[in-house]
Amino acid sequence: MAGCETGFVVVLCTGQLIKLDMAVNALEGAGIAYQMRAETATGLKVAMPVTPAAGPGRFFTLLVPACAEPKAKLVLSSLPFEVTTNPGPWDFEPQPTVKRWWRLVIIGMLVWLVAYWIIEFLRCASQ
Repeated sequence: MAGCETGFVVVLCTGQLIKLDMAVNALEGAGIAYQMRAETATGLKVAMPVTPAAGPGRFFTLLVPACAEPKAKLVLSSLPFEVTTNPGPWDFEPQPTVKRWWRLVIIGMLVWLVAYWIIEFLRCASQ
């Protein structure tokens, strides 16, 4: 794209690889350059890995040159899903049982951490 800014802007952020693939195919069909990267809810941003894995707080971001943003948004608007740049942590849409297990693991870790703090507090208080 001659004369185009070198800056890139986010046009899609999703936790689902199928949505990313559909968006990439649409941009390629329209001849729009793009970049992909993987992000986590903690703020870590890396180049798209060879074997991406979906999970809570993991996102796949699609970026285009700033001058191509309007055309890219028009192309992506024809896709059969909502195009967003701010997905939630459960955007990877797990099955209800998977979501339940993730919640149990997180709650279990928090209970263990609180119990550890209480034990340490009591140990320090008794000395």
